[in-house]
Amino acid sequence: MATTARPHPLMMIEQLWAQLARGTADCAQIRVDASHPRDIYADYQASGQVGLVAVCSVKPPGVSPMRAISVEVARRTDGRWTLRLLLTVPELMTVFAALCNDILSCTRVGVDEDHVGTVVVQRIAHWRALLEREPRGLGEEALRGLIGELLVLRSWLLPEMDGTDAVAAWRGPLGAPQDFVLPDGTRLEVKTVGSNADQ
Repeated sequence: MATTARPHPLMMIEQLWAQLARGTADCAQIRVDASHPRDIYADYQASGQVGLVAVCSVKPPGVSPMRAISVEVARRTDGRWTLRLLLTVPELMTVFAALCNDILSCTRVGVDEDHVGTVVVQRIAHWRALLEREPRGLGEEALRGLIGELLVLRSWLLPEMDGTDAVAAWRGPLGAPQDFVLPDGTRLEVKTVGSNADQ
């Protein structure tokens, strides 16, 4: 398995997958962030599958099978464990990337190596409803709304505030009345329209 140089600390997971895709190895991993306290890696398979791998000191909790991602747990030769998430439905790349970035934010502070696997599994459970949509995907209106929320998160909130705060502010997947509730109490509702909507 090839491992490349560490990325810039602020690189998003999609950039790391793209960087790995340009390589020639059958599979490759790269540490997600030189400053992240946990051993977590972006993962890329020769088949084009993208994923995330977390190294844990104890065996992670089990995860029931999902339609959109596969979860693999393996014991390393050093006695530690790996928890690998692999996307199996390419059409959900944007949502999967958001899940991975959420995992990175939630494991950055206050999570030791004994508990990183548990936190990752909790975040999977939190996002599971989005990842288990029917293969045909979200309806056009729901998909448009999700893309709008992700664009606000990625283009506006993440560049302006701490990643953990930005992801915590996103309430859309939880069905909250507002899509975002910022740390200062500001509430945002994202509205998206189709290209043929009345002006």
